Amino acid sequence: MLATLFIFLNACSSVNSVRSSNSDSIENQLTSEEIKASLVQQDETNAETARDYYNLAFNAFDQARVEAPGQRTALYSAMLENLSITDDLALQEGDLDLRNNALKLLSFAWEKEHNLAIKALDSENRIKPDLASLAIARAHIRNAIQVMPDSLKSYELLIQIDYLDDDFAEAVQTIEIIETSLVLDEIEAARISEKKAFLRSKISPNMSLKTGSSLDLPVPYKVINALLDEGNWFEAINALQAERNKKPGQKQLIRTLALVHYKIAESQFSEIIQRIEDSRTGRIRLNASEKAQLNEADSHFQQAETLFSELVLTANSFQSFERDIALFYQNGAWYFDVLRATNWLPNYSFDLRVSNYANKSITSFIRLLKEEEENLSTWNTIASLYRVIGKEAEAIEAEKKARN
Repeated sequence: MLATLFIFLNACSSVNSVRSSNSDSIENQLTSEEIKASLVQQDETNAETARDYYNLAFNAFDQARVEAPGQRTALYSAMLENLSITDDLALQEGDLDLRNNALKLLSFAWEKEHNLAIKALDSENRIKPDLASLAIARAHIRNAIQVMPDSLKSYELLIQIDYLDDDFAEAVQTIEIIETSLVLDEIEAARISEKKAFLRSKISPNMSLKTGSSLDLPVPYKVINALLDEGNWFEAINALQAERNKKPGQKQLIRTLALVHYKIAESQFSEIIQRIEDSRTGRIRLNASEKAQLNEADSHFQQAETLFSELVLTANSFQSFERDIALFYQNGAWYFDVLRATNWLPNYSFDLRVSNYANKSITSFIRLLKEEEENLSTWNTIASLYRVIGKEAEAIEAEKKARN
């Protein structure tokens, strides 16, 4: 299994550790008589003292708890605004106990939402949560981040939710928010950087498959684009191949045909990989039909590889296709590394394929680094690929370049 998967496969254990945090002690403090003393329903127009604004904040929090998770934004905004005023006035009034209570309310609201997000993800069998549970978890964790926007713990849980929802691009965007908005120590920064590299490795080659604008294309190209829009991959292959027979050297046709074969392989690989990730042991035994499915996926993957190799030979400007090829081989290394957890191929076959694809991907990424402005995240990706094939020294060296 890909080494960097540990950042997400250990999610269940981290869930339990968060749940056993100090939320109980915070709740006990918050609901004590000392904190709730003099708490009354407060009319905002009559608010004058720090205590008045604290009551408004507490009432907004109390009301938020009975609303649906996705309907709490305005109430939490009111709570935060009133707590800010509470703190300012309490400082002027010299009421340090009230300032402390305001901080406890903020902490309690955050921890409630954070732990509710964890609860929505929890499963006795540790199998991937369903879409409804993911939606509830996402709503709660966004509330937690609204209440405490400098909480790295909540941002990392949001990344985990996006990962479980197969929304890797969104998870990368969340990491970019962390990198620009939060102050991280060296260990945190390294962990976040590794997550980012792993998530980027999960994003499929995502350049458009279309051959151009459908408004001014000849009829065959319009048909091809319509088939691609519908995800009708097999018919698209027939149409692309027929057109390519007329124009065998047309580079965009070669590229599009390669990516369509890749898309077919990806969809068939992904079904089996999902079963592996959902299994309790991280291993599954395939039946004959599942092995046949993987054989078909591999056939399309190898056809894509042949076409990409042809593209290298025919392209005048290889750089414009290099990123597709780097990502193609990167994902190939990942697929075959994860599929080791099946009885599909002998171990030596997986070793050969993973090593071959990882090295080709590394070669392409390094070529890109020579042609483009230095991209530090690319070095993290290269480090992950080195680790897949057991080259730890090279991985460490690539990580050093990512930090420079």
